[in-house]
Amino acid sequence: MVRVLLFASLRQATGKNSILLQTDPHAGLSVTDIIRRLGLEGERVVVAINGVVCDRETMARGEDEVALMPVFSGG
Repeated sequence: MVRVLLFASLRQATGKNSILLQTDPHAGLSVTDIIRRLGLEGERVVVAINGVVCDRETMARGEDEVALMPVFSGG
């Protein structure tokens, strides 16, 4: 299972702090698939798998931890 951690407005959008997603341990799920499953397609997000920032084509497998955060800006 892949554990998805949600932050800020994404947490509010889903009503959850984290979600466990069932996945094939060999095939995994792409970040795009995870975002789709959570209904967050329209959101701009930064993604990290196991603490490493990645793109939407990166695959999450097995016991990976995926963090989804809204894009932050400031100055």
